[in-house]
Amino acid sequence: MKKLLWIVVLGLLWCNFVSAQNIKFENEVILNVPDKFIYMESDNDSEMMSDLIDVLGDDILSYIIGTRDSVEFTKEYQKDPEALMEPIYEKMSRKNFSSESSMMKFMIKELKSLMKKRNYEAVIWLIISNENLEDVDYDLYQTANEIKEMDNQTLKKELFGFQKEWKNYASELMGEMKKFMKISKLVVKNNNQIPSAEFAISYNVKGLKGKMQFYGFVKNEKPIMVIYECLNVCPKKFASIEDILSPTFSNIVSEYKKVSKDETKSDIVKQLEKLSDLYKSGALTKEEFEKAKKKLLN
Repeated sequence: MKKLLWIVVLGLLWCNFVSAQNIKFENEVILNVPDKFIYMESDNDSEMMSDLIDVLGDDILSYIIGTRDSVEFTKEYQKDPEALMEPIYEKMSRKNFSSESSMMKFMIKELKSLMKKRNYEAVIWLIISNENLEDVDYDLYQTANEIKEMDNQTLKKELFGFQKEWKNYASELMGEMKKFMKISKLVVKNNNQIPSAEFAISYNVKGLKGKMQFYGFVKNEKPIMVIYECLNVCPKKFASIEDILSPTFSNIVSEYKKVSKDETKSDIVKQLEKLSDLYKSGALTKEEFEKAKKKLLN
């Protein structure tokens, strides 16, 4: 009985275990993703990338991360969406649809079948700018600096009254597709002087369910965007961009602490030099100098 119980426990542990890896990109961006994930450079001339250039600047590096099948399918779609969809369009042309709704249902069914056939699961888009935010968007740069001066509780209060305006703005951007989509609240944080903003869009288009998470932050003065799209149910361990970006922010915390420590050391050196100058000038006795130095070093 004990042996059987042990086998069951091991089986449960094995089913819930997902082997992970850290992938390091430019500007010390590190993503925590499953071992089976690969990455490829993305096409910066694609429609999706062109929409982000206004926010991130003209000089960007972009990557697609996911399973090999998912990345290759996305690259193919990005390069020539018409060619990928042509077989579906041909099938549709041979049918007589009674309504626009029935046509949409058929197209979604065929698209789901295509993605299943191609083993498409989910992809992460990573876009890293080589330009400083100040040069790309000065207003956004000023906003980022304001965020650095606030704690997260204050930021939450500041955003409370803005959420309705945010939903209206997002609704306008989505246009006719808004009836199929639901947008989350905008969340803004200050992670050790690293300003970030995030939101998510859930959609259900005639049975095609999915979720897109958007996470933007500024590191070393350069804007970075991460977009994670998954269909149906996102893997639990990698269900949020914060999980995926956790090594990046751990690294940021270490850097921040190091900078703070270095600044403290620098202040102590300056104060010691001041004390030495006061002692040499006769303003402090030897006893006063030694007492002040001991207090400063402790």
